Amino acid sequence: MTSTGIVRKLDRVGRVVIPHEILGYLGIKVHDFIDISIDNSNVVLHKFEPGCVFCGSHRVTSGHKGKFICRDCRIQIHSIAQNVY
Repeated sequence: MTSTGIVRKLDRVGRVVIPHEILGYLGIKVHDFIDISIDNSNVVLHKFEPGCVFCGSHRVTSGHKGKFICRDCRIQIHSIAQNVY
């Protein structure tokens, strides 16, 4: 990782403002979700992209109660459901 030379101070509740330039570089826009993780002693930010709960595909087409599913898995589930009933 390279340093950008931008330093920010945490506020008293642990928040930090991520500079607009960095958000733009990462392709993160206002109201996007960010995945925050730890790698060794580094905090890592990624733009959150939901994946299908069944196959992991990022071509998610629908969601329900915070779970996401792609078109292919939705079709397979629909086909299985029709055969069961």
